[in-house]
Amino acid sequence: MDKHQCEPRACAVLDEWEPELLRLIKSKGYDEPEMYCLADKVEGKYRQPYREEKEPDGQSAVNTIRVIIEGKPQAIGEYLPRLKAVIAPPADRVYYYVPKETRKEAHALARRLGSSANTASVD
Repeated sequence: MDKHQCEPRACAVLDEWEPELLRLIKSKGYDEPEMYCLADKVEGKYRQPYREEKEPDGQSAVNTIRVIIEGKPQAIGEYLPRLKAVIAPPADRVYYYVPKETRKEAHALARRLGSSANTASVD
């Protein structure tokens, strides 16, 4: 089984995607396509990046990385502002595992549905 990825925030056609994918798998000779298509929904909350406490009074060694600047501890996000862009929460993702012989067609299907909605993502 190979993995195909679709991000729900980017894949507005998800409701259309799964039935189409199951039809594709069935057309390749798999009588029960649900048994050959695994959807693994991974919530972004399980892949959270480092986030520092915003309130200085609530910052501690447990929830904030600090650096010493001119003898005073400072939150690393304040000292290196470019890190703030990296601290954004990740999006939820759905990974699809399908039989290897359907992989190219699954990618083509995602591109076709994505171009019609201009939002699908294929990795």
